[in-house]
Amino acid sequence: MQWDSAYLMIRQLQLLQQPIDAFLDHPNNRDLKKYKLSQMEWKVLVKVCPSVPLKY
Repeated sequence: MQWDSAYLMIRQLQLLQQPIDAFLDHPNNRDLKKYKLSQMEWKVLVKVCPSVPLKY
């Protein structure tokens, strides 16, 4: 995997943080809750991939 594609995936993940957390917090998804990122993990993602404009 190239860094560009990993960067784009992390950026998209950041944009979807609230819906992802809401989905994983739903009672029907208890078995998936183990995959929920902690607040510290979200902060690390922001530091690794800051919101800089993408150049295409």
